[in-house]
Amino acid sequence: FEDPNFYRDLEYPVGAQDPANRRRLHNRYADFDEGMNDEPPFHFGQHYSSRPIVLYYLVRLPPFTYLAMDMQGGRLDIA
Repeated sequence: FEDPNFYRDLEYPVGAQDPANRRRLHNRYADFDEGMNDEPPFHFGQHYSSRPIVLYYLVRLPPFTYLAMDMQGGRLDIA
């Protein structure tokens, strides 16, 4: 844990750690044509951590566990 190369550079998000990815993202943002749609320019087309994945892990922590159980009739993992 004492090796600084072990940790990522917190100056950049996970998707922009590689310099080639940073250039690609910068170019996408710079080339974005707002006239094509109503969206503002963006760097990432989708987030690298989706809502279902986050909720899947949150259900393991109270109070989210109890909320999930309440929604499923008092039990978990009922299909």
